[in-house]
Amino acid sequence: MELEKQRFRAAKQRFTSWDQARNQPWDLVLEADAFHLGFKPNDGASVLFLNPPYDTDPVHGRLEHRFLERLTQCLSPGHGLLIFLVPHYALQASASFLACNFTDLRAWRFPGEDFATFKQCVLVARRRASVLADNDVDRSRILRWAASPETLPELQTLASPVFTVTGQHPGLDIEKLALDVQGLVAGFRPWASSPVFGTQRSVHELIGPRYELAMPPRPAHIALALAAGMLNGKRLLPNRAGLPPILVKGSLRRDFVVVDEKFNQHGEFTGSVQVQRPKLTLNALRLDTLKFHALRPGSHPSGATDLADFNSADLVENYGDSLARLMRDQLPAIHDPSNADHDLTLPTLGRRPFTIQRHLISTGLKLIALGENPVVTAEVGTGKSTVALSIAGCLAPEHLAQTASELRLKGFDVSRLRPVRRTLIVCPPLCAAPHKGGYAEYLVMQSCGRLRLGIWAAPDRNCA
Repeated sequence: MELEKQRFRAAKQRFTSWDQARNQPWDLVLEADAFHLGFKPNDGASVLFLNPPYDTDPVHGRLEHRFLERLTQCLSPGHGLLIFLVPHYALQASASFLACNFTDLRAWRFPGEDFATFKQCVLVARRRASVLADNDVDRSRILRWAASPETLPELQTLASPVFTVTGQHPGLDIEKLALDVQGLVAGFRPWASSPVFGTQRSVHELIGPRYELAMPPRPAHIALALAAGMLNGKRLLPNRAGLPPILVKGSLRRDFVVVDEKFNQHGEFTGSVQVQRPKLTLNALRLDTLKFHALRPGSHPSGATDLADFNSADLVENYGDSLARLMRDQLPAIHDPSNADHDLTLPTLGRRPFTIQRHLISTGLKLIALGENPVVTAEVGTGKSTVALSIAGCLAPEHLAQTASELRLKGFDVSRLRPVRRTLIVCPPLCAAPHKGGYAEYLVMQSCGRLRLGIWAAPDRNCA
């Protein structure tokens, strides 16, 4: 068994002896690892030469012991010989297993400089016909060898054999097991035992995890989602036939660009001013040919019909439907205006909001129920003040019960909600000055339904 490709080829070329009677090779060389092989012992192998990797193992203590447990089944019970080549200290992890599964245990340490380099020893034993429940005598011997290698005899050529290979009909069939890649990925839990929060997620959850948004993303947000890696590892399907399914990976690269150059009074260059400008890079993997393509930057579709010639805008043009579905799936909205099930029946206030304002008010109330502080950003004159004051009005003592009931019906925990009895409004003097129409007073009355309003102005500044 050899996992490394070049060494496997070299071994296969070397072991070429042919069994004429059975019309098959004497030697079977497999490009595989020991833990993805199926064994049919028949009578079992007569000899197992085991020189496993040397390392620790979180489950078995030592990786050498993990290999020993796995491959002991290949040996013929009562006859098969084990030649176990490991560092002396690795015997500690295998002491109980060796004592219960093997008899006639002998061990030698490597001679001179060879031992000084790798601390190796070789243990030879015969597999028992049946496993013992316990064997303190041999286990103690092996533990002494592990702790005190100087007590072991030095390995050398002996005058007579110590063991004789026996067995009537040794035989062993080995086959490679098919690797279930999908099952492996689905079941893989990276850092499962790590105390770090969130690392118990699956691979699919870690690649392109979902992020909840206040409201649905817009088409302009696709580039931002790609650049942030939110769509990495997700399958995209084309809008039309003739294009392949793909995976897309985006990254945001910041390149330095010269925006100004400095010269002294003699006209000699003295320096430059550089700024970082972000640049979106997109790479697509065709899932039919497994070829990578770097997409050219572009804000307008080029009309290209081959993925290799696409720019960024061509990707959106030809895979837009799949991108839109993926955006909705990866970035679910707390409040989606297009989903009637998300609507809240708001209390009746002094001012009736427009439809989009009503959705913003509902979103703000849901965020507050989740313990978040909503922030409204919009153009001048679109109703930011109306939205903010209406949220406060919905949480006023006389409306809180109705608002909480609506949120509870939508599955929100309303235990965080508290009645809003006072609202602080920070606004320009124009909105507060009585001689300018008293806009703030009117707005509070219309939105919150309350007439009590106090105005504080900074001295000599006329600021509210």
